[in-house]
Order: sequence, then C-alpha cells, then structure tokens
Amino acid sequence: MVLLPDWAPSIHPMIIHFPIVLLMVALLTDLLGIVLKKTSWLPTAASLLYILGALSLVAAYITGREAGDAAVIPSFAHSTLSEHADLALYTLWYFGLYGIMRLALFFVQFKARPAIPIILAVVSAIGIGILFQTAERGAELVYRHGVGVRAADQAREELQQKEIEMEALARGGISEQEDGSWSWTPREGAEIVFRRQFNFLTGKPDLINTQLVNDENAKEALALILQNDAVLFTAGPPLGNVQAEVRFNADNFKGAVMLVHHVQDAQNYDFISLENGNLVLGRVTDGKAEVEDRDAAPAAGWVTMRAVSNGSHYRGYLGDKLITHGHGDALPPGKVGLYLKGSGKILLEKIDVESLK
Repeated sequence: MVLLPDWAPSIHPMIIHFPIVLLMVALLTDLLGIVLKKTSWLPTAASLLYILGALSLVAAYITGREAGDAAVIPSFAHSTLSEHADLALYTLWYFGLYGIMRLALFFVQFKARPAIPIILAVVSAIGIGILFQTAERGAELVYRHGVGVRAADQAREELQQKEIEMEALARGGISEQEDGSWSWTPREGAEIVFRRQFNFLTGKPDLINTQLVNDENAKEALALILQNDAVLFTAGPPLGNVQAEVRFNADNFKGAVMLVHHVQDAQNYDFISLENGNLVLGRVTDGKAEVEDRDAAPAAGWVTMRAVSNGSHYRGYLGDKLITHGHGDALPPGKVGLYLKGSGKILLEKIDVESLK
C-alpha cells in the first residue's frame, strides 16, 4: 500500500496536524479538569495526550527536515524557512521536556495540590503559543511562497528556465537588421538559441544533439550531431534577392549539407548542396529535386559555402570560388536555412544572410 500519493511531495503536511490537534485537545482537557474538579480522570487523560503529542512532534520534525531539504526554495523564502525550522526545534524541546514532566507527575493527585493544574495549564498554553508561531511560518511557506506545492515548484522552475533562455537569447541570439538581413555566430547559450530561434520544417530539434565546442584551433563552434536523420530549419524573415553564407566543418559527417533559400515550405525551395566532393545547385518543387548545375568541389576542414540568388541568376560558391551557376524563374521571397541529411558531426561557426537590393 502506497501511503504517499504521487502528487504529494512530502508526508510532512499529513503528519503535522497530529501534534497540533493532540496538544490543543490536551490543553482543553487540562482546563476542563480545573473547572470540573470532581472528574479525576481528566488530568490523567491530559497527560497521555501531551505524551502522544510530544511523540508526534518528533515525527513531524524529522519529516519537516526532510521536506525542507528536498523542496525548491526561492530566495525570498529562505528566512521564513529558517524561522520555521528554529521554532519547530524549540517546540519539540519544549513539549518533549513538558511531556516527561507530565509523565513524572502521572500519579500525582492534583486535587491535593490545587495550584498545580493551573500552573501546568499555563505552561502548556505558553507551549501552544510557540506551536502556533511554528505553524504560522509553515503555512506562510506553503500558501504565500508556494514551497512544497508541486504546481508552484514547476512554475518556478519554468520561470527560472525562461530567464536562462532569455539571457542566452540576449547574449548570443540571431542578430537581425532592418532590411531583413541576419547573422548568427554560436556563443555561450547557443544550444538554447538553436532550439528557440530556428524553425524546423523537417525533423525536430530533438533529432540533433548540440554542444558548444572548441576545435583543435580553439575555434568556437556549435556541434550538430545526427544519427542518419534529416532536418531542415530556417530563420529570419522571407527575402527576395539574397546572399546566404555558412561556415562549417563536415570532416566527421557523412551526408549532405545544403544551404537552402527562398524556402516556401518543406517541399519547395532553392539550394546548394555539398556532398561527396561535389557542389550541387538546384531547386526542390513539390518535394522533387531538379539539379541546375553540378561541379567537383573537394572540401576538407573549415569551408565557407555561399549561395547568391539575384533575379533569375543562381550562383554557388565554395570559399571565393564560383562553382555552380544556374538560371531560372525567381521564386517568391522565402526564408534561409540549412538542410542536413546523414550521420555524424558538423561544426557550425557562422551563418550570414544578406538581403540584396
């Protein structure tokens, strides 16, 4: 049998009510014993309740310590948590010693000493006051700060993650200009930028393992690792005449690296592709690729691949060398991105997109 439901982060809230009820009923029993002097069993019942209350405080304190250690504590709640923990310890010691005293006085006849029941009730009332202060701090942690509330913890974690993402986007996000030109150089937080600012038309971000790395020349880049998958992702606004450039290292990648532009959707776009030592220029229409030009382009290490689309002219460069040149009807303005298909690791250093007049 499972005692703790899945939605409950701790058993402490279920236990804490026992000492509160037991000790309050014990004090009420003491007060009734003072009023109803002829009812001899009331002081005995009160003593038993105090002893049970003290024992339940031990369980409440232990589970409270565990709950506090496991909970997500926001910075503004730490002082309240410390006060709650200190008061809980004081309450435990207070009623622990008081319970021992009541046990020692278990067989004392209070009727023969009329002042003793009153003194014991006053001492108990002081302890109840400390107990209330402890409970108030606990309630403040839950109902004011949301500590230990799973939904609140999740919301707080989501907020913290959002703050991290916003910081990463501000520090190393895609840089855009008024004319629609944009560029991106991976920096710290590049993994977040990649997943948040690029739109995936084929595949999902989860298909790519990403990691910001430095190569053997201390060149910072984003490693994109695929396992026989295909992903097409774009960024920026739709552009007409455009020059798009990507710098990368595909020495450890088997497959095609395609610089795509004028992307209408996953089935319609222009491209230049580096694959098997060839640079290919073409167009995909309704999912079918048509090659306009192709030429050998041996590439090793870091290479810069550039596509230029101006009117009906389409050019593909590797470095500063023109490799392919084609002609065709101009597509409507579209976005720029990359299509990666294959297995292995690609190091991405920069994407630079310029809107041409």
